[in-house]
Parts: sequence; C-alpha cells; structure tokens
Amino acid sequence: MSAQNEGIAAMKSRTRLAYPFFTKNVMIMPGSELSTLVISERELPRKLVVNIGAKRAGVLRVKLTQVEVDVTENQYVSRPFNVVDVEKVTNYTVLVPHEAGDIAVFGIAERSYTYMIWEGGRKRKVSFPALKWKGSEDG
Repeated sequence: MSAQNEGIAAMKSRTRLAYPFFTKNVMIMPGSELSTLVISERELPRKLVVNIGAKRAGVLRVKLTQVEVDVTENQYVSRPFNVVDVEKVTNYTVLVPHEAGDIAVFGIAERSYTYMIWEGGRKRKVSFPALKWKGSEDG
C-alpha cells in the first residue's frame, strides 16, 4: 500500500508510564490518500468503509475503481509483492525478509497483470506478478 498527499502526526507521549519517555505515536491524518491493488474473482462494491487499527480502530472510506487488466509475459514489475504468493519472478530485490514470505520489488515476472492508472495527472503502466491460485501446481 502506498500513500499520496499523506499527512502524519507525531505526538510526544505525556505519560511517564511509557519507556523511553520520548516515545512517539505516528498516525495517518484525515485527508490522506492511500492506494492499493485488490484482485477479486467477483464484483466488489464501488464504495465501502473499513475499520483500521488494532487498539484504537479508525474508519477509512474506500472508493474502488475497476481497471481493465491485461495478462502479459516477461514483464518488469512495478509494485512490491510477496514472493510466496506470486508465480515465477526473476532478478527481484528483497525489500523485507520474512519467514512467511519475503516482500520484494522490481524483477521480471514470467506472467503478470498490467493495467493503466492516472497518477499525478499522468497515465502510468502498472505491472504486478500473477498470483498463484488455489488448486494450481505450486500453491
């Protein structure tokens, strides 16, 4: 997930129960715009509201936009992905190592989803590695 036009607030803790004393809480401020890719087998509602956060849950209004997706081969991928959830990707860079599956960036996907979006007044091509589906040989 990436944020555009985001605002964050860092607040210094006022309690001495926190250690160290200079502990800060960082939050996403109202008005922040977040974007993510949702791949679904069925139609999703255009607008919905989701709860975010664990302790002090917030509300995030979501607007979904359907895009036309092309399946391409040997495509450079432009978004981060979880290595264990996607089909074959070569020459990727591990961003966050994790036992449940490394988060990687870049690389060449043997098969990928490609679509166009408007970002900052420009049309951009977005490519994401094809996902392993339940029932496939690999996953």
